[in-house]
Amino acid sequence: MDELKIRRDKDSSAVVNTDLEGLAAYKARRFSKDKMKELETDINSVKQDLTDIKNMLQLLIANRG
Repeated sequence: MDELKIRRDKDSSAVVNTDLEGLAAYKARRFSKDKMKELETDINSVKQDLTDIKNMLQLLIANRG
């Protein structure tokens, strides 16, 4: 069974997790999740830009005919 990596802080008496590998894994997961959300936002922005361009082109074509 995994050993718990906690200790009690001498000054505040708080229980502190000392699992640095777990912390690093958490930060990597959080970074990955944040990056995925950023990419999703960028993709949605590009989609909206393409829709706007398409609508402008259709308007230009309709006005020439």
